[in-house]
Amino acid sequence: MRGAYIIIVGLAGCFGDSITAFPEGLEPLEELLFEPISLLDGVPDEGMELVTGRRDDGVLWGHLRGFVHAPLSEVWLAYQHPDVVVDRRRVHTYTPRLNVEEDYDFSMAIDQVVRDIITVEYTLTWRHGAVGEPEQPSKVAMRWQKTSGSNLIEILQGSVVLLPTPIEDITEVQSIEHLKAPLTSTDEIEGLLTDVWHDTLDFAHGRELQAFD
Repeated sequence: MRGAYIIIVGLAGCFGDSITAFPEGLEPLEELLFEPISLLDGVPDEGMELVTGRRDDGVLWGHLRGFVHAPLSEVWLAYQHPDVVVDRRRVHTYTPRLNVEEDYDFSMAIDQVVRDIITVEYTLTWRHGAVGEPEQPSKVAMRWQKTSGSNLIEILQGSVVLLPTPIEDITEVQSIEHLKAPLTSTDEIEGLLTDVWHDTLDFAHGRELQAFD
């Protein structure tokens, strides 16, 4: 289905562009659909769990939770790098613009270009907020969404929360994504959330990021 999404997004340029207002606040899009995990039984594996679905209004959703064996501050650095958060399987070129909004600990707009039957351009904007000192935060909340681009992509947004655990240098990651666009499926949700998760692990551990043709 990812190939079909490329074609549909490419055609989206025929339907014009729009500007989408970014909502206030950095709270998660919704409550995470996982039960709390007890860490009393030992160190959690450096893995993730993922569920996806479709709402009655046609919005596709995905919820991911995982644990990275690295300090929260280092995991946060991964989400400040465009190579980690961009859908590099599909996007051909992208240009980040840092510190686009002054009211947040970190912000980034990423102008993205997909070339298929035609070329379409759109922008994703990220906002980050830290609890505590930004150099050593006790929690980080993020929101991202498409803020300009094709009208055919009605909804493309997400949230990320980074939390400490009782075990030193292990960080919990909670990610949520919403998508509404023609001829898309939960395959797109699963693909992006999974790719960002693996890139986050590689970045946090100083490894080369995965490559895509």
